[in-house]
Amino acid sequence: MFSSFRLGKFLAVFAASFILVGCGRETYPVTGQIEMKDGSSPKELAGYGISFDSHEMKVSAIGTIQADGSFELGTTKPNDGAKLGKYKVIISPPLSDNPDKQQTKSILLDRYSDLEKTDLSAVVEAKTNNFTFTVERAKRTKK
Repeated sequence: MFSSFRLGKFLAVFAASFILVGCGRETYPVTGQIEMKDGSSPKELAGYGISFDSHEMKVSAIGTIQADGSFELGTTKPNDGAKLGKYKVIISPPLSDNPDKQQTKSILLDRYSDLEKTDLSAVVEAKTNNFTFTVERAKRTKK
């Protein structure tokens, strides 16, 4: 029979080992590149958000697209990677700092910012992951 001290010590060691094992929280590095289908520079996407979303795991990894089209994802902190699994990928324009200002219209086709319509997907594996996504510019409307 355990004394309360020994039971407390056992539970503390058990909890610590559960946390150290990762309890399913381990992430793997995810970097990538956004390319424009028309061959133009992705510099207009600087500041856009990219998100890997898993409905099954109820987890997302997010990052910001740089002027050269590169990105790096984080799940619990910036650039810590993503959990193993299958993801839908969305790309969204930057949010305005001013809540009264209307959201910036994306220069990309609408499907890239809609989880139900996106055709971008990724599978994060137990390794350093690097993805390249080619996206299409939205049709410009004449004024």
